[in-house]
Amino acid sequence: MHPPKPDRRRASVSSISSRTSSSFPEEVPQENGGNGADVIDVEEDDRFEPPTAEQIALERRRAITRTVLSVVSLCGLVLIVAIILRSGVLTATDYYNSSIPSADYNESALYYEAKVHALCAVTDFRDTCVDALSGDGAVDDGSSTKPTALLRLSLHAASRDVNRARRYAASVDASSLQPRTGLGVADCEELLGDADRELQTSTAGSTNAEFENDKSTVKTPVAGVRDALSAAVAFEETCAEGLTGAAENAAAQLLAILKNATENTRNSLAIASSIAIPPEVAYDVPAAPEPSPHAGDGKTTIPAFRRLLSAGGDFTAPDAVVSKDGTGGFASISNALMAVNRTAKRQRRDGRFVIYVKEGVYDEIVRVTSAMHNVTIYGDGPDKTIVTGNRSYADGCSLFRSATFAVSGFGFLAKGIGFRNTAGPDKGPATGLRVGSDLAAFYSCRVEGHRNALHAHAHRQFYRDCIISGGADAISGDAAVVFQNCEVAVEASAGVAGGEPAAVAAQSRVDRHETTGFVLQNCSLTAGEGGGGGGRRALLGRAAKEHTRVVVVESYLGEVVAAEGWELGAAAEASRVYFGEFGNRGPGAAVERRVKGRAVHLMKQAEEVLRFTTEEFVQGDRWLSATGAFILAGAVASVSFRVRL
Repeated sequence: MHPPKPDRRRASVSSISSRTSSSFPEEVPQENGGNGADVIDVEEDDRFEPPTAEQIALERRRAITRTVLSVVSLCGLVLIVAIILRSGVLTATDYYNSSIPSADYNESALYYEAKVHALCAVTDFRDTCVDALSGDGAVDDGSSTKPTALLRLSLHAASRDVNRARRYAASVDASSLQPRTGLGVADCEELLGDADRELQTSTAGSTNAEFENDKSTVKTPVAGVRDALSAAVAFEETCAEGLTGAAENAAAQLLAILKNATENTRNSLAIASSIAIPPEVAYDVPAAPEPSPHAGDGKTTIPAFRRLLSAGGDFTAPDAVVSKDGTGGFASISNALMAVNRTAKRQRRDGRFVIYVKEGVYDEIVRVTSAMHNVTIYGDGPDKTIVTGNRSYADGCSLFRSATFAVSGFGFLAKGIGFRNTAGPDKGPATGLRVGSDLAAFYSCRVEGHRNALHAHAHRQFYRDCIISGGADAISGDAAVVFQNCEVAVEASAGVAGGEPAAVAAQSRVDRHETTGFVLQNCSLTAGEGGGGGGRRALLGRAAKEHTRVVVVESYLGEVVAAEGWELGAAAEASRVYFGEFGNRGPGAAVERRVKGRAVHLMKQAEEVLRFTTEEFVQGDRWLSATGAFILAGAVASVSFRVRL
């Protein structure tokens, strides 16, 4: 028997929410807040049985009606749920399924309401959550009131609002706006389309029969859903950033519509996280994402990667050849990519579409769209095969549009290619490579630019034996990335506006449940062409957003690295920014003068680092390849930093 939707003649969710909203704490209760709390049982007559004598006395003194008693008890129930979740005693699913008396489990709208409030207690936007799950706009699929069904209601609300914002962006006459505002609106139309695709992927993943029973951060399909929702959050945030400060009414209206979409997306991420793991774990520990629904069984989801990384690295029969001298079938990379969609049937049969780009400098803006899955591009070396452009913020482009080479399609691979943006340091953000592809890997590539040279926008990415050369915020974005055996050459003199020092990494994790962050392992951080001359130094990372996460492990830190190491600021201390170091070496690795703060974690034990390994953080052992192994030397390499190729 399916539970009914709440009977608003008895006690509507909106009325309960309005009368009890002041009772919800601003933050999740502390871990020790749940000691001694009892679960409240429900009598057959719909009255809540007070668990303590003090509560009974309080209720008698107030002499409230039966309905108000139910509301007070419901509020207490939600608080107890939050306390238990915070302490990690039970997962959201465990408490959700066990706290309601079985005799009335599917009988009363009040219990449906209690379940909604219990699940929404783990979110950061509780009123929005309650409204989405039980308000007038909710769409009940009639299947059940299990957490997975309610998650789908939340995802539906997020998708509804994202599409509402996207349609509004498409309806705006860009010619009536200031150029930069018009560009931001155009960016939003594309970004919100990408966000909705991630929401649809998440909805499909949540219907998997294994979803609710997945109690681990390393098993499918929960982590795959969390990765997709983290990407949706990143796309929506990028849209909002492009409109911030715009004076036009159209921008304000779009931001207002986007607000609900963002809150529902982040609530969906929180709910998906809490279904499998306690919120405290989801808050602090970077979850290991899983292959997305596109990735088949998650074993060898990127075919031919071993061949790509082999000694020769040659594909004897690429699907397309690009050359400057006319010896290939295409004169530009963009034209070769157009063939990907024309050969979709072959691509699905063989797994990948391989493009060989011969030696030469290709002056073009390249876009590997979200429709172009499993594309491989390889060249004759990062100093021989080069893609170049000069778009920049100062010339009217957003960071999103400034990229010389941008990748959105799932499962992208690149080897032996250089990506370059030649815009000067005074031009603002000017990206050489932007990546929003899930399960993307780059080997022996070079990325050059000044500010935001590499924009790791979203999803899971892996870089090995690459060179990244940039100035301020050389690596930016909100992806889950592992850089291994890479060199980052920082132009310390190229700081950001206001004279602030340059930073190697400016990671943009905005939500505490996101699975994203940057991990640099066995890398080399050195001075670029701008050098560290004149006493200028570069920071390892700065807090670009409220939950920025950057970890540097077993790497060489040159003299260019500033002694303080990290830029904290008020945002880092007021939120859950995570800056981590372990086992580094070199003149910049001394930690005695590192800035102090709860955001800085100077890890001492290898066990502390395991959650940031390639296998755990981006689960590279599942999707990079299923055969062979390469083990890096280092204190924790033998147990953690294995990369199967």
